[in-house]
Amino acid sequence: MLLKQYTSFSIIVNKNSFGQVQYDLSLLLDIDDDSVFPWAIKFDDLEIFLLTLIAQKKDLVILVDFLLMRENLHGKLICSDELEVCCAFISKEINSKKIKHLKLLETTPEMGDLFDVQYRKGMEIENDKYLYEKRSGKFMFS
Repeated sequence: MLLKQYTSFSIIVNKNSFGQVQYDLSLLLDIDDDSVFPWAIKFDDLEIFLLTLIAQKKDLVILVDFLLMRENLHGKLICSDELEVCCAFISKEINSKKIKHLKLLETTPEMGDLFDVQYRKGMEIENDKYLYEKRSGKFMFS
């Protein structure tokens, strides 16, 4: 009989972003060696990340892979936007194998470009509000 392995994740969803201290919780929290940091993300960023995974028809396994990889970035991440990390993962710029031996990962704004492209394309949601405005390039939403 094969036993399934279950993994649980702690995700802290915030209304606001708290900058570097949120992206690298090792700056804020001390935890036991056998523990892992939760993933802290702004609500809007989580929504964009999940909608992009859905729009790109990614398997749910990629979210689990991301969360496993993301746990290992605390203590070695300099970042100005969590979406840079999410996008770098989707585009395979970073993964668990690559970050395992890294001492430091510094993201750049260009790493989040995939989300800008997906935003203008639309999230492929039925009745996507403001789709014309998003695709026209004449409007910016925040």
